[in-house]
Amino acid sequence: WGRNFYGLRAAGALMGTAGVAALYFLGRMVFDKKAALIATLLLATFPPHVHFSRIAISEIASPLFATLALAFLARGLRHNNRLDYAAGGALLGLTHYFHEGGRLLYTPLAVLWLAGLVIIWRPRIDWHNLLVAGLVLVIVALPIYTTLIGMDRPLAARMVSNDSGLSGVYWRDLFRTGNFAWHIRDHVLPAFLVYIHRIETTLFYRGKTGLILPAVFPLVLLGIGFALRGWRRPGLLLLLLWVLATSAGNTLMVDSAGSPRFVMVFPALALLVAVGIRYTVPLVLPAGRWQTRALVGLTMGLAVLQAGYYFQVHLPLYNQQFRADWGHPDAQDAALRSLDFPRRTRVYVVSLADVDELSTRSVVAFMHGQVGLEVLKREDLTAEYLAALPREVDFAFFLEPDDDESLALLEKHFFLLPPQYSPYDLPLEDQFVLYFAPYFAGFSNQPRP
Repeated sequence: WGRNFYGLRAAGALMGTAGVAALYFLGRMVFDKKAALIATLLLATFPPHVHFSRIAISEIASPLFATLALAFLARGLRHNNRLDYAAGGALLGLTHYFHEGGRLLYTPLAVLWLAGLVIIWRPRIDWHNLLVAGLVLVIVALPIYTTLIGMDRPLAARMVSNDSGLSGVYWRDLFRTGNFAWHIRDHVLPAFLVYIHRIETTLFYRGKTGLILPAVFPLVLLGIGFALRGWRRPGLLLLLLWVLATSAGNTLMVDSAGSPRFVMVFPALALLVAVGIRYTVPLVLPAGRWQTRALVGLTMGLAVLQAGYYFQVHLPLYNQQFRADWGHPDAQDAALRSLDFPRRTRVYVVSLADVDELSTRSVVAFMHGQVGLEVLKREDLTAEYLAALPREVDFAFFLEPDDDESLALLEKHFFLLPPQYSPYDLPLEDQFVLYFAPYFAGFSNQPRP
């Protein structure tokens, strides 16, 4: 689809869309057609699922393969088909190749679910089929681990090397002090409140509500109630374990309410709402035309509510929150304005506040490839730094609108074209001003006479 935002986001959008279809398959296997259709429509319009399908991050991939894996395992349980078990094991193995949340969650979840069913239904489950599923899982997942070991990389980097997980020192001090009330308040409760009460703490989703809209949450509670009542049924047991395992796993993180790690539970949340609708309406209305109309009407109403909220309320608010949190003009705007520069142009974004260099530079690298972008703090732009730069390339300097000190310094070292402003609809204070210093063939880039 090209080197543009459409192409950048296409893989995630395809994964998210395929995940909706996969949920229908799982819903049919563990419940019935009506519940599957309800869950499918609700996941397709679930605001966080739509959002994470659009922002080009790998978290959206794991739920697709996990949902398919659980669906094939469920069909294997139904029909005692060894091929279904093998497909389930292979797809479960693929969850190890994307985000670590999927690697750490889905295989233990499947093992717990199958173990629970073995305890409940021991005479009905063929151990040989379970062994086939486990063997195929190991065969498919093994290469990622041999690769990580060969590269001397940690198997769970977020837990041990980037301070995302609670460290051994933290747990030692917690048990030494016995301050468990503080731990519950700061790490356990947020992992459960993020669904409805707590606004998540990262800029991946934010908004003004929990992950589930308040109007939808009563149906989640009804779904949980039905699941607790009928926990011996395979589908309901799976949903309980899925939600509990996801939240419990997040309590081990420093930020236990970070939305990207909850992408793994989105299919289960949609199924819980579907269970709440599917089993509550028949308690109120007898089987027949009115019951069907109620199921369709309630599902369609919630779908329209979710889609309308995301596109009309959440997305505009999210854009405001995202930019307001920066503390500097729009660096993504600067990145997009760099895409038409000549090859080998060196781009510098100079800001008083810290700019996310990784994401800004990655946009330029993906969409252009021949332009290099760097981020500088204002105090790092010195005469010595500028004097050491080569003069045989074009330079583009993006400065904050009021940065007269940096502009005066640049004019001493480069010939600058007149300032250029964003072609997009941005207030001056929200954009970087571009000063382009071209290289002219035959002589070096020199300061303005």
